[in-house]
Amino acid sequence: LIGEDHWLEEAIAAGTCVAVTDGSYIREYFPDLCSAAFILECTEGRGRIIGEFPEQSSVAGAYRGELMGLMAIHLLALAANKVNPNLAGLLKIYSDCLGALKKVSDLPPNRIPSRCRHSDILKNIMVNCSELSFSLTYLHVRAHQDDSTTYHSLLWLSQLNCIADIRAKGV
Repeated sequence: LIGEDHWLEEAIAAGTCVAVTDGSYIREYFPDLCSAAFILECTEGRGRIIGEFPEQSSVAGAYRGELMGLMAIHLLALAANKVNPNLAGLLKIYSDCLGALKKVSDLPPNRIPSRCRHSDILKNIMVNCSELSFSLTYLHVRAHQDDSTTYHSLLWLSQLNCIADIRAKGV
């Protein structure tokens, strides 16, 4: 997104961009802290973005961490769309949280009820990312596959999910 490197827009246009996210909440150590990690990567090797961040909040929780990761991916998609307002293509978004995927994929077009859990995150996605010029597809990846299978035996998307999980916990 910076300078001459437009790999993200190129990958979205080609339909080769995937995004994987995971959230974390470890109540026993940090009861008011949750975190998220995300990876955007081109399946054809154009580039990769990895990030993670924590949030201190009285409503911290695993679900909020999952939503924060989805919000980060949406905001990066928005940045790509700002660079190229007519960008057509596809971004595939993967998460291991079916509830968060469903909530974000089914956002209403114009209003999030204030009583809705984590309405601040959902409203941010709805207001800023509802009119992207390219398509988003929401897909599930099974969580914690590395608990029963060696990392190197996992499929690539499962490996990305494991990386996001480790980074979300680490932050």
